[in-house]
Amino acid sequence: MTLASISVLVLGVGFALSLAREQTRLQQLADLTALAGSDSRIGIIAGFPCPNAGEIALVNGANLLSCRIVGEVVSIEVGKTILGLSLFAKAEAAPDV
Repeated sequence: MTLASISVLVLGVGFALSLAREQTRLQQLADLTALAGSDSRIGIIAGFPCPNAGEIALVNGANLLSCRIVGEVVSIEVGKTILGLSLFAKAEAAPDV
Protein backbone atom coordinates (compact mmCIF):
# COMPACT_ATOMS: atom_id res chain seq x y z
CA MET A 1 0.00 0.00 0.00
CA THR A 2 1.20 3.44 -0.79
CA LEU A 3 1.21 6.34 1.60
CA ALA A 4 -1.56 8.04 -0.40
CA SER A 5 -3.91 5.05 -0.16
CA ILE A 6 -3.24 4.70 3.57
CA SER A 7 -4.00 8.41 4.02
CA VAL A 8 -7.27 8.09 2.12
CA LEU A 9 -8.23 5.06 4.18
CA VAL A 10 -7.47 6.85 7.46
CA LEU A 11 -9.45 9.92 6.35
CA GLY A 12 -12.39 7.71 5.34
CA VAL A 13 -12.44 5.92 8.67
CA GLY A 14 -12.17 9.23 10.52
CA PHE A 15 -15.07 10.67 8.54
CA ALA A 16 -17.23 7.59 9.21
CA LEU A 17 -16.47 7.76 12.93
CA SER A 18 -17.29 11.47 12.99
CA LEU A 19 -20.66 10.86 11.34
CA ALA A 20 -21.44 8.03 13.77
CA ARG A 21 -20.62 10.29 16.70
CA GLU A 22 -22.84 13.06 15.34
CA GLN A 23 -25.70 10.59 14.77
CA THR A 24 -25.40 9.45 18.39
CA ARG A 25 -25.47 13.05 19.60
CA LEU A 26 -28.49 13.76 17.43
CA GLN A 27 -30.33 10.75 18.87
CA GLN A 28 -29.57 11.99 22.39
CA LEU A 29 -30.91 15.39 21.39
CA ALA A 30 -34.09 13.80 20.00
CA ASP A 31 -34.57 12.00 23.32
CA LEU A 32 -34.03 15.26 25.21
CA THR A 33 -36.50 17.21 23.05
CA ALA A 34 -39.14 14.49 23.42
CA LEU A 35 -38.72 14.55 27.20
CA ALA A 36 -38.98 18.35 27.23
CA GLY A 37 -42.15 18.16 25.15
CA SER A 38 -43.65 15.54 27.44
CA ASP A 39 -42.73 17.51 30.56
CA SER A 40 -44.31 20.62 29.03
CA ARG A 41 -47.46 18.67 28.18
CA ILE A 42 -48.00 17.60 31.79
CA GLY A 43 -46.98 20.97 33.28
CA ILE A 44 -43.56 20.20 34.76
CA ILE A 45 -42.06 22.81 32.38
CA ALA A 46 -43.91 26.02 31.57
CA GLY A 47 -44.99 26.54 27.96
CA PHE A 48 -46.25 24.43 25.11
CA PRO A 49 -44.73 21.06 24.16
CA CYS A 50 -43.74 21.59 20.52
CA PRO A 51 -42.34 25.13 20.84
CA ASN A 52 -40.32 24.05 23.90
CA ALA A 53 -39.00 21.00 22.03
CA GLY A 54 -38.13 23.21 19.05
CA GLU A 55 -36.20 25.59 21.27
CA ILE A 56 -34.22 22.75 22.84
CA ALA A 57 -33.35 21.43 19.37
CA LEU A 58 -32.39 24.87 18.06
CA VAL A 59 -30.06 25.81 20.92
CA ASN A 60 -28.32 22.45 20.43
CA GLY A 61 -27.68 23.01 16.73
CA ALA A 62 -30.51 20.97 15.19
CA ASN A 63 -33.92 21.62 13.67
CA LEU A 64 -37.23 20.28 14.91
CA LEU A 65 -38.64 18.58 11.82
CA SER A 66 -41.85 17.27 13.35
CA CYS A 67 -43.64 17.27 16.67
CA ARG A 68 -46.79 15.27 17.24
CA ILE A 69 -48.86 14.68 20.34
CA VAL A 70 -51.16 11.67 20.38
CA GLY A 71 -52.78 10.97 23.72
CA GLU A 72 -49.98 11.13 26.25
CA VAL A 73 -47.17 10.43 23.78
CA VAL A 74 -45.01 13.23 22.35
CA SER A 75 -43.26 12.15 19.12
CA ILE A 76 -40.31 14.19 17.87
CA GLU A 77 -38.08 14.16 14.81
CA VAL A 78 -34.96 16.31 14.66
CA GLY A 79 -32.37 16.77 11.96
CA LYS A 80 -29.19 18.56 11.05
CA THR A 81 -26.84 18.78 8.10
CA ILE A 82 -23.16 17.95 8.49
CA LEU A 83 -20.75 18.33 5.57
CA GLY A 84 -23.66 18.20 3.13
CA LEU A 85 -25.17 15.04 4.64
CA SER A 86 -28.56 15.14 6.37
CA LEU A 87 -28.89 13.27 9.64
CA PHE A 88 -32.23 12.51 11.32
CA ALA A 89 -33.34 11.07 14.66
CA LYS A 90 -36.73 10.27 16.19
CA ALA A 91 -37.87 9.83 19.77
CA GLU A 92 -41.05 9.45 21.79
CA ALA A 93 -41.79 10.26 25.41
CA ALA A 94 -44.77 9.81 27.70
CA PRO A 95 -45.27 10.19 31.43
CA ASP A 96 -44.43 7.14 33.49
CA VAL A 97 -47.66 5.62 34.73
